[in-house]
Amino acid sequence: FGRSFLFTASLPPASVAAASAALDVLLEEPGLVTRLQANVAHYRDALRKQGFDVGKDPTPIVPIVVKEDGLALRLWRDLLDQGLYASAARPPAVPRGQALLRTSVMATHSTEQLDRAASILGAAARKLGLFG
Repeated sequence: FGRSFLFTASLPPASVAAASAALDVLLEEPGLVTRLQANVAHYRDALRKQGFDVGKDPTPIVPIVVKEDGLALRLWRDLLDQGLYASAARPPAVPRGQALLRTSVMATHSTEQLDRAASILGAAARKLGLFG
C-alpha cells in the first residue's frame, strides 16, 4: 500500500558511475540539451496532431494516457510488434484507472523518427478505439 516505496532501492555503483559520465558529456556538449528540448517539443506537437493529450510538461518522458489496463497492454503489444518501444505503467505504479504508456525522447532522435513514432502511435490508438 506504500506506492512511494514500492520501487525504492539504493543505486548500484554502476548506475552512479553512468550518471556521473552522463554529466561529463553534458558539460562537454551543452548543445545536446537544446537538441533534446527541440525534439521533445516536436514530438509532443506530433502526438497532439494525432489526437493525444500530452499536457504541457516539457520533460522527455512523454506519457500516453490510456486509462484501461487491458487496453494499455494491447496498445503496448501492438507498438512493440511494429518496432516502437514504450513501457506500460499500470497499478500499483499509477493510480487505478490511469494506466499509461511511457515514451521517451532523446537528443539523438531525428525528426523523421519522432514523426514516425507519433504516426504509429496514432494509428494503433485509433485501431483500438482509444479516441472514441
